[in-house]
Amino acid sequence: MDYPFTARQTFKITSNNNLWTTLFAIIHHNQLDLTLVKVKAHANHPYNDRADQVARDAHTSDYITEFVDNNNFCLNYVPLWNGIRIEKSPRQFLTDLSWNRGFEQFYNLYRNHKYRTNNIDWQLTFSHLCDDESSTITSFTNSRKKAHRIKFLTEELPTIEHMKKRRYDLYEFSKCPLCHYCVESFNHVFTCSKQKDIVIDIRQKSQRLLLKLMYDHANVKVESSYLSQLPNIWTLNYHPQDSLSFIDIIKGFVPRLLTDKINAKVKHQEMTSLIISNFMNYIYTDICLRVWNVRC
Repeated sequence: MDYPFTARQTFKITSNNNLWTTLFAIIHHNQLDLTLVKVKAHANHPYNDRADQVARDAHTSDYITEFVDNNNFCLNYVPLWNGIRIEKSPRQFLTDLSWNRGFEQFYNLYRNHKYRTNNIDWQLTFSHLCDDESSTITSFTNSRKKAHRIKFLTEELPTIEHMKKRRYDLYEFSKCPLCHYCVESFNHVFTCSKQKDIVIDIRQKSQRLLLKLMYDHANVKVESSYLSQLPNIWTLNYHPQDSLSFIDIIKGFVPRLLTDKINAKVKHQEMTSLIISNFMNYIYTDICLRVWNVRC
């Protein structure tokens, strides 16, 4: 049950008390009947969502922790990393450290050689990967969508060639399920003779959408020829180790050239990010609906 504590009903929590000792002290002092009720996670329960938000706020807080020795109040302990003072919340610091180490490993993979030599807007790429999810909300729907976008980004979609790595005995002689002629690699999904016209249509509509978003959000009217000045990123000729193409955008990579091109007209970084986000979401949704789901 909820209990309205007053100023006189406060409890001092010291480093020698643990959470459960304090909780039981509160229950005993107020003669409460406590019933534990399991709440399903990510079920839009208001109190559970509030607890998630409080935990996330604390996790991203800029508060810098300093430890005081209760046995000697003259001693303060300041957290250091490699001899350098940590000037942010230790939890946030560890999160950033873990993220950067993970990104470094991903960035240096052989498969990403192409993206090391071509300028990628990594911030917008990973924002698209997370679907611009709020830092205070967690849901199974968003988790599944993120996992699916990762499969696009890493070319891990269950194509026939990918499935051969798991069960070669079952898929040894299998070809593309649409054209029944070509080997179905990740690239072939978007260049198959049965699908290519659809992908071209999505590309053209996404370009028109980009121009519309610039006009709607920034009141900037731009001719279609402005985007044609970036010919490589609109081609469907996929080069694993060469220049970027439209298939790389389908995968979820945001070319820095495109970001700079939009920002040169919009002249507002946050507005540019919003435009690119809508543009990328449109491509992902349409590709899933009209290309990948049809193939499946």
